[in-house]
Amino acid sequence: MPPRVIVIGIDGASFDLLDPWMDQGLLPNLRRVFTEGAKGPLEATIPINSAPSWTSFATGVKPDKHGIFGFFRLGHSREGRVFHNASYRKAPPFWSLASAKGLTAGVANVPLTYPPDDIEGYMISGMDAPPSAGPKCMRPQSLFQELEQAVGPYVVEPDIATRVVLRTDKEREEFIDTIAAIEKKRFAHFDYLARTRDVDVLVAVTTATDRLMHRFMWYLDPKSPGRGAPGFDRIRDKCIDVFRLADDFVGRMLPLTDDGATLLVVSDHGFRSIADKGISMEGWLHGQGMLAFAGGRAGRTHGLLRGLKHRLRRMLPEHLFMSLRFRFEGVIRHMNSYERYGNIDWAGTRAYSDDELDALSSVWINLKGREPEGIVEPGEAYHALREELRAKLLAQTDPLTGVPMTEAVHRREELFTAEYAHLAPDLIVQWKDGYSPHPRRTPPGSTDFCFPMDRKKLLPLASGEHSRYGIFGAIGNNVRPGTIVAGARIIDLAPTILGLLGLAAPDSMDGRMLTEVFRPATLAADGPAPTGVAPGPGGEQAFSDEEAEEIAERLKNLGYM
Repeated sequence: MPPRVIVIGIDGASFDLLDPWMDQGLLPNLRRVFTEGAKGPLEATIPINSAPSWTSFATGVKPDKHGIFGFFRLGHSREGRVFHNASYRKAPPFWSLASAKGLTAGVANVPLTYPPDDIEGYMISGMDAPPSAGPKCMRPQSLFQELEQAVGPYVVEPDIATRVVLRTDKEREEFIDTIAAIEKKRFAHFDYLARTRDVDVLVAVTTATDRLMHRFMWYLDPKSPGRGAPGFDRIRDKCIDVFRLADDFVGRMLPLTDDGATLLVVSDHGFRSIADKGISMEGWLHGQGMLAFAGGRAGRTHGLLRGLKHRLRRMLPEHLFMSLRFRFEGVIRHMNSYERYGNIDWAGTRAYSDDELDALSSVWINLKGREPEGIVEPGEAYHALREELRAKLLAQTDPLTGVPMTEAVHRREELFTAEYAHLAPDLIVQWKDGYSPHPRRTPPGSTDFCFPMDRKKLLPLASGEHSRYGIFGAIGNNVRPGTIVAGARIIDLAPTILGLLGLAAPDSMDGRMLTEVFRPATLAADGPAPTGVAPGPGGEQAFSDEEAEEIAERLKNLGYM
């Protein structure tokens, strides 16, 4: 029996890229979804990051209700970086709500789903599953061996630790080939599960597309200045071939819509090229007299530790470097925390930024009682300082051109008001087109905050960043053909999927059912919404030191740290 709902996630996909490729006939199955069914942009969460966006996809609520604002807790804390997994989620996902009503779900490779939820059906955790997890990343755990015997070993994320810096076309092509081979096998696992498991809702996400766009937007952007250069077309086409793997999987799922299934194609955010100018919030705050750098021995120690770590990383063989990391994992965790904030003089700092919001920037007030070394008094002093910073940011102009730089500067409570709003920064800065936040460390004494970004020189590391709008598409007998969807948000997907399953969405969900996409009565609920469903797999389950190092290494290799 086919699933009633199939959801295929293409991480980071945007119509800016897909539309030209569909017009060229490169993605015929996606073209069919978007032309014969419904199509529209899908607004991501703020922050524009896979961790909160995919969690909002699953729960139908914004980050201030589910508690996930990034792959790790934002801001400065005594504990250092606390990496998130599914156990930190504070709202139930739609597959658990469906399971509570006796329906079955198959969920594969959705980020922030480790440990897997206890649902009727099966689950394969996404990129937050540490490499050492083994069978623990699946439910039931016996699925791990079954997949290995039937299809081959299942790989959560490719090991690209030795391919972080890609200096030559040969290295770039080898990187793409590694990603493509693992993703081809992943789709084979998805196919096997679709053939052998009957479920009411099937969710499968490919994240390879995100990995490629981070690294290769220089080649994928239709407006790239690199067009025509030697090797350009070959690398672009190899990247597009990975998107075609996703298109092929869509094609294998499309016949199920003839049997009554509804197929949704979605992404968690979009992508764009890194802008021509970079922004360092740390540099801006220092220039405003808000952030002070440590001098003397503390500043020198910070620089020496950073330099030592990076020299060891370059000089040592990979296996020896990793062996040292695990042997001295506790020391290295403290070093990582010190590297992040160790050059800041907190006694002289009134505001700081952690630069962890992808295409946005953050400002945190060094608030007494909240921050480890806070100096700003709560209440009137806090609000006055925040308003001062906000006004200065809104008035900020480009030092070279004199044009305004900021699109918006949001106070926390303008975006978030629910229980976990306190986990968000005090101010969130949205820059105008042409500017990209960049986690460049500002040299002590420098007030340089806006600088040219030579995108070609960035090629060895990255050339793409997240953008606010992903993709939404729907096809099936219940879909109004040719519908152009406006105003859809990623938080609308969970209540819509529940409606397609005949279930009511809980009142606590921030999203709405996308009724305009479907024929009348398609989303009619049979009974009240399920209650008392656990938000995640037990209470908060922190990663071990070894697992945290594995996740940190993965996120650094992927450009999230």
